[in-house]
Amino acid sequence: YFTQLTQYEQKRLALSREIGNRLAEGNALNNCGQIQALYLGDYDGGLELVKQALNIWKHLNVRLYPLLRIAQIQTAKSNFDEAVKTLEIARPLSRNDFRDVGRAGLGLVEAIINWHIGDREHLQDALHILANIQQMVADHLISEQYKMTAAYVASNAHLKLAILLGELDTENNITENVQQS
Repeated sequence: YFTQLTQYEQKRLALSREIGNRLAEGNALNNCGQIQALYLGDYDGGLELVKQALNIWKHLNVRLYPLLRIAQIQTAKSNFDEAVKTLEIARPLSRNDFRDVGRAGLGLVEAIINWHIGDREHLQDALHILANIQQMVADHLISEQYKMTAAYVASNAHLKLAILLGELDTENNITENVQQS
């Protein structure tokens, strides 16, 4: 990811600025911020870049994507209330996005937030959202990468729900329960 950031996205950002292409600049900033925050762990630095992208795209419907990245970063920082508020700003934009990927992206981020909040109601909401995303993949509305991400989040939500409901007494019993299966 560091190579992708330094050898591609940052160069793309510099070129976009050099030629004055604000749309491409916003895209590069959003990608730089996503990589820096979510893949390399520099949440504050990445968040600043994504906010710059949001500012550039403030009058465009594509501002949905920096809003989703901001919500993900807020979730990674355990700022769940802020993440939920950011999603509420993004929700109407996802309805106006002509691509299904916007709605699927919003759903995945919402499910991730719910999984991290981790109470029974939020976990069940996450599983419901993830089932809808799986159906979108089955209907060929979005790519298989969403299926993989949805499956990852769903397995974690199921595990957390099982622990919460007492089906798994402790995290130490997880290995024992899996081996018995």
